[in-house]
Amino acid sequence: MSEKLISVSSLKKTKNINNIKSRKKKSENNSSSFSENKGKPDNNRVFTVNTEIRSSLLTSEEIDFLDSYLKEYNHVKFKYTSLLQKGRILPDYKVSDIKNLCDENNKLPYRIFNAGMMQSVNSQVKSQLSNKKNYLENTLDDIKDCLKKLEKSRNYIKLFFSHASLYRNNPKNQSSLHKAKRNIASYTRRLDKLNTKKEKLEKEINNNTAKFCYGSAYLLRQRNQIHKNDKIKIVSWRKEWNLQRYGQMLFTGSTDELLGNSNAHIYLNENNQFILRITAPTGMKHIYSFNHVEVPVKISYYKKELREHIHYHSFIKPKEKALSKGKNKAKENQEKKTSSLSVRLMKNAKGNYSVALGLNTSVNLKPEVITDNKNGVLGIDINPDHLDIAETDSKGNYIKGWSVTLDLKDKSSAQRKTIICQAVADISDYAVKTKKDVIIENLDFSKKKKQLKDNYNKYYARMLSAFAYSKIKESFTTNCWRKGINLKEVNPAYTSFIGKIKYAKYSGYNLNGSNHTSAAFVIARRGMQCKEIIPKNISIVKNKTEIKDNQQESELTVGYVSLGKMIYVHGRSNFTMLNKLSKQITDKKIRFRILDKGLLKETFKSNELRSVIEDGSPIPITLFIPFLINDQV
Repeated sequence: MSEKLISVSSLKKTKNINNIKSRKKKSENNSSSFSENKGKPDNNRVFTVNTEIRSSLLTSEEIDFLDSYLKEYNHVKFKYTSLLQKGRILPDYKVSDIKNLCDENNKLPYRIFNAGMMQSVNSQVKSQLSNKKNYLENTLDDIKDCLKKLEKSRNYIKLFFSHASLYRNNPKNQSSLHKAKRNIASYTRRLDKLNTKKEKLEKEINNNTAKFCYGSAYLLRQRNQIHKNDKIKIVSWRKEWNLQRYGQMLFTGSTDELLGNSNAHIYLNENNQFILRITAPTGMKHIYSFNHVEVPVKISYYKKELREHIHYHSFIKPKEKALSKGKNKAKENQEKKTSSLSVRLMKNAKGNYSVALGLNTSVNLKPEVITDNKNGVLGIDINPDHLDIAETDSKGNYIKGWSVTLDLKDKSSAQRKTIICQAVADISDYAVKTKKDVIIENLDFSKKKKQLKDNYNKYYARMLSAFAYSKIKESFTTNCWRKGINLKEVNPAYTSFIGKIKYAKYSGYNLNGSNHTSAAFVIARRGMQCKEIIPKNISIVKNKTEIKDNQQESELTVGYVSLGKMIYVHGRSNFTMLNKLSKQITDKKIRFRILDKGLLKETFKSNELRSVIEDGSPIPITLFIPFLINDQV
């Protein structure tokens, strides 16, 4: 039940030393070197299939075998972790020596121990260490923020006592003083906690240690809340605890094994039905009356890929081996096909066994590409709450644009995945219909998500935190690959700015005044390698209304503004820059024109500055404020 501390350095050294021989053999057998394959695309695809084995389809002896197999696997994993913690596994130990230490009865196959159990522990350790580095960065940001707020409160107290007694005796100022003192106390406590957390994380990162609690830390904390005399709750808790600790194992496969996995694999019987076969290990065969467990499983999706995998290992691969032994050897530069199957067995609370099949294959999967940028492209502008699409012709001219809403707010992860996949599927179907490539932007929202706590717009902060950009990108990658669509990523810098200046309102393109549609149009043109030239002047159309003889008359006037004389402010959060310029603006009586009049009231809090901007003065300089909240600049 205790948490485990694992040394990652010993893991890495052990893994490196023990895999030297296997790496040498692989490097000799590889058909091409890394330098030759560097520019080649990876055609391997991973398909995950989830199914279930009902306990009613198994005999009591088979159920006992699977339970014993799961228990033995996890016992070996716990012992391996314990030996690492105590330092009894030396860096120069071979995998076989480590296996003899952890699996004294030799019940686990070598491949399950090495590729299944050891690699899963190593990957979890690496994942924890990478997460701790992110936690440390967030903690350092929190410390800086806390120090700023602490200094602000202290400065306010100094400023308070520098004023006259009349100011200090004001009830409102007294209340602000007490609030500043409370803030100093709370920020000091928080700063101490953050410094302690920082020291702890730095120590764990420097020592390359990670924590493990097999069975989940949540259940471990729950056990401490149960009274020792409450037998019913303890029995129920222990049942769930054992299920979490001993309830799953991994059978890792390889291309050179039988049907991609010699310990657990899928095959087709005479009735063309999928059968899961789990082979009993050598150390447990004498206990049971069978050598393997065979049970039919229901496959709902990726049936074609599984059949291709079985057909490759049953018919094509034996022919390839026979040809390689003869005179007609395959060419050295010829790409070798791979197809392996990994099986994860998990026991659930109902007593049934859940099975996750991971198929990693390159056999007969690469579809024919049916799109071409000669027909035009579809540019996609990805936003937290919608996708904007702009379609172009073969010369990069705008045809039409539309928007797809992504209602991800207050939705579960499964619901978000469904909404995103449906939206991406509709766009990819349209790309197949028009035979046009898809261009998306290569975004990184990690920095933006760190700044959510400082964002004054709470709705936007919630929307961005729920924004699953990686899931959108993954859906586009999968759909386009499967349907034969060329997918290209471009740098999104200044796409919204260029779209607003050149295409949204100030040109002949009918983009309905949408900034995001114009940004999608710029992304599409950038994917076609079209260069964008920013105009020297932009036109402003004004509608002047006058009342003459009790009748309202309107007159349209067109003015030209030089972009070189503009001050560019990117994003709503950067409007604090205007407060710094306010004194210079009021002193020099500079006249400013704001193109987005709707932002005037919510942007400028200073009445004096607003009156100067609205009334104007003799010097004509224009301030242009583009709406660039989601742009990567």
